[in-house]
Amino acid sequence: MAHSLILGMTQSGKTTLARRMVKDYSRKGISCLILDPLKDPAWKKAGARYVTDDGEHFLTVVLRSQSCAIFVDESGEAIGRYARDLKALATRSRHYGHNAHFLSQRAVDVDKTVRDQCANLFCFRVSKKDAETLANEYGYEELLGCSVLDQGEFIACGRFKKPQRLRLF
Repeated sequence: MAHSLILGMTQSGKTTLARRMVKDYSRKGISCLILDPLKDPAWKKAGARYVTDDGEHFLTVVLRSQSCAIFVDESGEAIGRYARDLKALATRSRHYGHNAHFLSQRAVDVDKTVRDQCANLFCFRVSKKDAETLANEYGYEELLGCSVLDQGEFIACGRFKKPQRLRLF
């Protein structure tokens, strides 16, 4: 399964998109496992089976599970704290059938190894520097426009899928 990177400034729409994804996965019978430092109950309302702020326990649950949708909110913070383990999650979880989603405000806050594992990108408004980083890594000039997107607007693309400009709300 392809991993995804969901980026954007505060209130740009990244968590709203992620929760909609959780709803879609849940409707399909796919269990959703969430690591969120705020342990926001809205994840459960969206249909998540498991929500925690404990990174170590989260990793244990992920490694004991199969074919789940995994969401790591505030990935820059989480990856900083659990760097080695979350890099392993990004590089190995496909072998467990997992589809991991890493949410962060800034691309550069997410370790490059993790970013490189993400075939899909959902980018809301980010800084010009982050837009340049993403344009270079994904190879699409259109990503430079991520620095001027309106609230709720994002660009979706993949390593081998051309960018589309979309609106969430």
